[in-house]
Amino acid sequence: MELLTVGQTFKGLYKVVDELGVGDYTAVYLARNVETKRVVALKIVRPELLTDGKFLQRFEREAMILSEMDNPHIVKIYDYGVDEGRNYIAMEFVTGKSLSALMREYGPLDVEQALDITRQVAEGLQHAYEHGVVHRDINPRSIMVSAEGVVKLMDFGIAKSLSSTGLTSTDILGTPNYIAPEQADGRPVDTRADLYSLGAVLYEMLTGKVLYQGDNPAMVIMQHMTAPIPKVTQARPDVPPAVEAVLNRCLAKKPAERFGTPADLVAAIAAITGKPAPQPVAPAPVAPARPEPPSAKVAPRAAPRPAPAAPPPPVMPVPPPEPGLPPTVTAGMPARPAPAAPAIRPPVEPVTPAAPGLEPTVMAPLASGAASVLSQDQVRYLVQREVSGDRESLRTLATEVKRLGGEVKRLSATAGTGLAAGGVSSRTFIIAVAVLVFLNVLSCLVPLVVALIRGR
Repeated sequence: MELLTVGQTFKGLYKVVDELGVGDYTAVYLARNVETKRVVALKIVRPELLTDGKFLQRFEREAMILSEMDNPHIVKIYDYGVDEGRNYIAMEFVTGKSLSALMREYGPLDVEQALDITRQVAEGLQHAYEHGVVHRDINPRSIMVSAEGVVKLMDFGIAKSLSSTGLTSTDILGTPNYIAPEQADGRPVDTRADLYSLGAVLYEMLTGKVLYQGDNPAMVIMQHMTAPIPKVTQARPDVPPAVEAVLNRCLAKKPAERFGTPADLVAAIAAITGKPAPQPVAPAPVAPARPEPPSAKVAPRAAPRPAPAAPPPPVMPVPPPEPGLPPTVTAGMPARPAPAAPAIRPPVEPVTPAAPGLEPTVMAPLASGAASVLSQDQVRYLVQREVSGDRESLRTLATEVKRLGGEVKRLSATAGTGLAAGGVSSRTFIIAVAVLVFLNVLSCLVPLVVALIRGR
């Protein structure tokens, strides 16, 4: 019996989308319920452990415990059972990172952030406590932080129900770096063992280091049982004394010296931060019980708006500033109506023959009375159209060049008098225009000759 593959449909209901991870005991996949379209985390027992009765008992216990809980800080169970000999759990998929991954990425956390994560885990533990369940393996890997900052408690695989007699406290110790002294010693445990483990997690969040270090797990466990509590302020001087007091109470060697319930820890954190614990449904503080006066329930009225002023008279569109003139000069010029067909010049760079949408913008000035002389770019464009096989463009070019002579005469006749009054003779003006026209025509002679030589 093999592990699942991407694209496979398990139990005829869960289509595997991706593999999230394969551990020593289980494999976890991202899957989608083909009926409800819900995305789930599908946990499957590895094939080689399907004959391990004790492990299967713990696996089933985790599913049963989680299915009975409904808390925003405990991962939800949607379905569990056995299909084709494989034990599975379909649970809530949390989009986020484990606390272990967050600390590897960011190092020690901000004090307020560490307290907030601790408070949310404690709220989940309070719900488990009310159901008579001890987690027994609180560690950074069993704490998920969603993208929205919501903390989810996972991995109830070795959780113990205080009302059951199926498993003993010595079946699995838990994680050595976070284990409570009484749990390591094989004594009976209750919710206060989880609070000790949570205290060890809080110490690591604040300092970036585990509570005790040793060459092997046995040395670490022995320190949990006998070594004094390290002073958190030595590794993190900015930790307030009130936070250190809460941490030390969680890490007390004797269970009787710790907080009695997770709710007590939540209250202690709220006293430090001054922020009450958010309600499961609405994070905002609960509204007062007494009804508010009707006026308070109505949305506040907006301030009366003044009557709108009379619309200003229509303004004619103002042309763009003349080249070389500052805005203060052009602003005082009288408005002119926009030309019927604005001339949009093509790019200065050579235009490819098949440039889509370019022809109308280039040919528009030819039909407009406002632009009577072809620009250098337009002449060059028409020559390129001829090179591409468009002889009609060449004829248009010849017509425009022929028309230039008459255009020069007309300009000299209409502007000669004004130019003479300004100190410029009409002859000088005609010579200047003729030079410009000659340069425009000359700029296209070379590509035109090349086109004719090629037999166009």
